Amino acid sequence: MEKLININKNKLILSWLKEFVAERNTNTPASYKFIADKEQQQYQVLRMDWDKETEELNLSILFHIEVKTNGKVWILANHTDISLTQEFLKLGLTHQDMVLGNISPKLRAYSDFALA
Repeated sequence: MEKLININKNKLILSWLKEFVAERNTNTPASYKFIADKEQQQYQVLRMDWDKETEELNLSILFHIEVKTNGKVWILANHTDISLTQEFLKLGLTHQDMVLGNISPKLRAYSDFALA
């Protein structure tokens, strides 16, 4: 049963991230990429664009998410103004499904989300 729950969480997260990337790749000079390591259950969204002055490639990790074997969804990076937790709550995940892995364990204790 636990594997089935993880599969559903992965599908929800994959779907949301793919939709995010598809929306961002419309009418923009930047390119958004979705990277999925389904075996390790890790997912990233990257933003790439060229700096016109320096002619250097800018590469940013916007999101890094991992679904652990215990089913917890670890938000390891969120470099946007989007609240991933709120988006994932809308998808049906609960506060206890998510770990704010991008903040220290001491501060996590003061959130409504899982500690680990």
